[in-house]
Amino acid sequence: MNRKTSINIKPAVIIKSEAHNERRVNLNYILKGFEGHHEHWKTDTISSRLSVIKDLYYTRVGQRMQPNSSPIREGLAVIKAETTMQDLQRLASVFASRFGIECFQIHIHRDEGHILTSQEAVNAEAMGVEIPEVGTPIINHHAHMIFDWQDKTNGKSIKLSPADTREMQTITAQVLGMERGQANSKAVRLEAKEFKVMRQMLNEHLCEDLTIIEKRKLEALKELEAIEAQKKNLLPSLKVLETEMKNMSDGFSESTKNYSRTLKSLRDSRIEKKRLDQKFALVRQLESLPWSSCDSSNIQAWLSKKSSLPNIEIKVGQDGSIYFKKGEEIARLKDMLPEIRKSITDRISKDSLLHQTESLKGIKKLRQRRI
Repeated sequence: MNRKTSINIKPAVIIKSEAHNERRVNLNYILKGFEGHHEHWKTDTISSRLSVIKDLYYTRVGQRMQPNSSPIREGLAVIKAETTMQDLQRLASVFASRFGIECFQIHIHRDEGHILTSQEAVNAEAMGVEIPEVGTPIINHHAHMIFDWQDKTNGKSIKLSPADTREMQTITAQVLGMERGQANSKAVRLEAKEFKVMRQMLNEHLCEDLTIIEKRKLEALKELEAIEAQKKNLLPSLKVLETEMKNMSDGFSESTKNYSRTLKSLRDSRIEKKRLDQKFALVRQLESLPWSSCDSSNIQAWLSKKSSLPNIEIKVGQDGSIYFKKGEEIARLKDMLPEIRKSITDRISKDSLLHQTESLKGIKKLRQRRI
């Protein structure tokens, strides 16, 4: 990815700019071993150019220039290691033709920066940033461009709009073959000393933040271990609960089946009771017949309208008597009526009614279990 560039314009400090830019003073932030890594080009000195500017202003305006005027301005451009003096001269030419500002000094500095420390490496690694090895010099490649900002037609300073200053950033990136910085950024450029202090403060704060993060990480790991231990202790109980729930489910299913079977038995018992009641009534009717006066045709006609007794084959003999066949025995029906009646009554009382009672008890117990 291309390195980003920008150019920051501000009024030039007349007394200090040239001494600093031409490295005629001792600077405590110059990297050891990189002394002399700087280039310079100029067509005029700041003091000489300022004198010319003031004279032209007096000629055009008719009065002396105000002390707070800034007809000479300094632009600090971020460059890359491959940027040449010719590249910056070409940039100065584009600025002159587009905005009317004349660059008369250019100073390239490749001697400022810092040595990558182990703490910075740790901080960068924690932030996921790829960096060189510890001890590698990190060079701050930049250039100072000194501009004559006077409009030669009226002697006053050139006025640039916000759109013009944004265009200057775009032109700088295009001419130097770099990536343009973010438009409308609120970032403020710091001087070398200010940057050094700020970098130290950021490193200290970052170390504190990393310490807090590491502490919270350890606390989170301990909580996670405690949760895992609780989970391990709860697993047997969960398995027991699952088994109990399965047993309860199976028991409920079986109870439901028993309940269904009991209801069916109850319905069958009621049907059987009704059928036996009908047969019992038939026996009573048979008992009431005038056996001495009934002939076979009348009895046969009467029997044809009634249901047959259980397991009893009824026939009318030639003598008018009613006979029945049960197993291998044959006897007159009139003689066996008391036995038939007793048999039917016993069956109703013992089988049907008893079965109904037991069924009702079973249903009551089943409903209590479900509640």
